[in-house]
Amino acid sequence: MANNLLLKLSKLSVGDVFPFDRIKIKPTDGKYVYIHAFNTSNTQCIQELNALIKLKLRYGSTIEFLTVYVDKPLNSVTEKKAFESISWTKVGLKEDDPLWEQLGIFTFPYYLLIDKDFVLLASPALTPTPNGKYETIEKTFFELSKP
Repeated sequence: MANNLLLKLSKLSVGDVFPFDRIKIKPTDGKYVYIHAFNTSNTQCIQELNALIKLKLRYGSTIEFLTVYVDKPLNSVTEKKAFESISWTKVGLKEDDPLWEQLGIFTFPYYLLIDKDFVLLASPALTPTPNGKYETIEKTFFELSKP
C-alpha cells in the first residue's frame, strides 16, 4: 500500500513542472514543448509520423518537438526508416525506466504538452491525427502560435 501511495505522489499531473533534468534536456526558453512518446515497433506510432513531421514544419518556430522513445534494437527496415525520419531531439529510455510510469505512459503513441514555463498543460495531449471527434493538436498549436 505504501508503494502505491508513493507512486501516486510521484506521478506527474497537469500543473506539475516537467522533469526535463531527468532526461538531460533543456528546452528552448519561450517555447511550448510537444512530447511524443514513441515505440518503433508500434504501427500506430509509425503511421502518425507524417502528420507529426508536417506539424513540426508548420509550427516548429513556436512549438519545440521532443520524442521520448523506447530504447531497444531496431529490428526492421520500417523501424529504422521511421526512427531516422524524426529530425528533432530524441531521448531514449529503457522499457523499464520508472519515468514511463511517472509520466503515466503505458501505451504508445502518447503525447504531452508542456507550457513555456515547463509546466505540464495536457496529459494526454491531442494527437497529430484526428481522434473520434475529428480533433487534432493543430488547433491548439494554432492558438498557441498567435502573437
